[in-house]
Amino acid sequence: MLSLASHVQRDVVTIASDLTAREAADAMKARAVGSLIVMREEVPVGIVTDRDLLERVIAEGEDAASIAVADVMSHPLRAARSADTLEQIVELMAMYGIRRVPLVDDGVLVGIIALDDILVKVAQELHDLSEGTRRELDGAQRAARARAVVRDVGERIRELGDQIEHVGTEAKRGLLDEIDDLRERIRSRDH
Repeated sequence: MLSLASHVQRDVVTIASDLTAREAADAMKARAVGSLIVMREEVPVGIVTDRDLLERVIAEGEDAASIAVADVMSHPLRAARSADTLEQIVELMAMYGIRRVPLVDDGVLVGIIALDDILVKVAQELHDLSEGTRRELDGAQRAARARAVVRDVGERIRELGDQIEHVGTEAKRGLLDEIDDLRERIRSRDH
């Protein structure tokens, strides 16, 4: 089972709600991140992403130096708790069509989890599985199976990516199926 802890980023970049969209863009650039959690009096109230800045400031012809982050952030903040399961967080992402979920415990921001990070971990586990399978096979059988596994892994990663692009109920179900399939393949390989 994929653990939630291995996906959480604890160093979350934040910004005060009364700062400007320009300051948000500068903070994203300086910290090399695509989103900031918006804080009001030390309470997380929203999220501003690079896409929010593009669509709500640049595309609208707004002056980034004079528009407040609070005016372009996405809110209400869709957050999870650190006690939630990875499956619950993926479900939240699918339900609201979001790619980043902050973790908030008792009003305190404790981390953030990004869909891209989950996909990287799943892809790595699929890669590790295919490598283990490749090593166990020998001769012509190894070559034939390795190609099939590589094709299967590539197709699954592409399908997973397509599903995630259209974040919704089907994407959540597909990701959970992929996770279950990965677990089953690992179990059957160990036996």
